[in-house]
Amino acid sequence: MKWLFKANKTGFRFGFKIFIPNLVFHNIMETQGKRFVNIEEADIWACLKNNDLDALSYFFKKYYSTLFNYGLKINRDEYLVEDAIQDTFFKFWNKRNRLADATSPKAYIIKSFRNTLLEKIEAHNKKQEVDPFGFIHETESVQDRIMEDEAASELREKMDRGLDLLPPRQREIIYLKFYRNIDYQEIADVLGISYQSVRNSVHVSIKALRQILLSVIIFIVNYLS
Repeated sequence: MKWLFKANKTGFRFGFKIFIPNLVFHNIMETQGKRFVNIEEADIWACLKNNDLDALSYFFKKYYSTLFNYGLKINRDEYLVEDAIQDTFFKFWNKRNRLADATSPKAYIIKSFRNTLLEKIEAHNKKQEVDPFGFIHETESVQDRIMEDEAASELREKMDRGLDLLPPRQREIIYLKFYRNIDYQEIADVLGISYQSVRNSVHVSIKALRQILLSVIIFIVNYLS
């Protein structure tokens, strides 16, 4: 992807002329977005729509890790995932005055990134190489943050193996719900399906997992309680 950025009164302007390396883009984002404390994200989103580069940086820094790990579940090419993240935020900035109002910027950002990544995969003719939601063990998971002993590690591996047996869409929903802590309505917004469809999918998935591994369903029930 080729881009141009220049400073002006409203921040940075991006266009299609020269490439900005990932490190440079990250440095630009890291120098911005430090003033938003105890502010609702919907209000920060409104700042972005009003030409505030700090707001763009805030969302980039907050959701970069989430998007990167989510992207690796869809495609294992780190460079493609990174490029999709950059493109997503470039689009936000270029179209900032035309962005929709977002009561949940998180869902809007994840959905936009997902669509951008899928478009890139299709453009690179990699459809046959996609292994969606294979649950690569190197990426972080919610269990890594709450359980660190050997028993937890064994449970995590069993859970991942059980999830591998689910259909891709169910795996994606379970990943977003239990690994990324995204609520039902936000998942529905990301995937473009109804709230009830998400609830039903979680129910069906848990029922299937119950038949695969008792230890896995115990973990999920404990997480929900």
